[in-house]
Amino acid sequence: MKLGIKDLNVELNNTLIMKDVSLGIEEGEFVSLVGPSGCGKSTLFKAIAGIVPVKSGEIVLDGEKLNDIPAYKRGVVIVFQDMRLFPNMTVSENIAYPLKIKGIDRKKRLARAEELLADVQLEGLGDRRVNQLSGGQQQRVALARALAAEPKMMLLDEPFSALDEELREDMRQLIKKLHHEFHMTTLMVTHDINEARLMSDRIIGGSSLFHYV
Repeated sequence: MKLGIKDLNVELNNTLIMKDVSLGIEEGEFVSLVGPSGCGKSTLFKAIAGIVPVKSGEIVLDGEKLNDIPAYKRGVVIVFQDMRLFPNMTVSENIAYPLKIKGIDRKKRLARAEELLADVQLEGLGDRRVNQLSGGQQQRVALARALAAEPKMMLLDEPFSALDEELREDMRQLIKKLHHEFHMTTLMVTHDINEARLMSDRIIGGSSLFHYV
C-alpha cells in the first residue's frame, strides 16, 4: 500500500520532538531509514502505527488518512528489536494472537499459525514456549505474528540488532523473501548502511529527513 506523510509534527510532554517530516513510499517498496540514534526514526514508526499521537500534519495509507484511526484498525504492524513476545503463551499462540483479537476461532487461528511457522522455517515448534527458542527463532516468531495480522504495511525497527552476523544474514534473506511473497510495503529502521543497501529498494537518510527541535 502507498504511504504518504506530509508536514508531520509530533509532540510529547508538551515538547515538539518531530518537526515538518514529509516522505512518500510506493506500494510494494522496501525502504530503509538510516540515521543516528535520537533523530526520530522510531518515533516516526510509532506515529505511523498510532502508538504516539500526531500534533499536526497527515499520514495517508492507501488513500486513507490515518490520523484519527485507532492503532488496531490501521493495518500497520511494527516488529520491534526486543520482539515483545508473550512468555506465557506457546509459539503458536503468540503467532495466532492477532487472529484471536479478530475473533477467529481457536482451531482456525492455530491452523493459520502452523502455516506461518512453515513460512518462517520453524515447522514443528508451535508447542514450545518462546523462552525455549534461540534469539533468531524468536525473531522469526515475531515476524510470523506480524504476518498473521495481514498488515497493509510492515514496520521493522532495528530487527537484527540482537543477532550475530550469521543469523543477521539468514534473517535478511528471510525478510526479503516474505516481503515479496506477501506483497507488502515495508519500512525498516537500521543504523547499518550496508544492511540497508543489501535489503532496500531505496534508502532515506535520517539526518536529511528529520529536523532536530
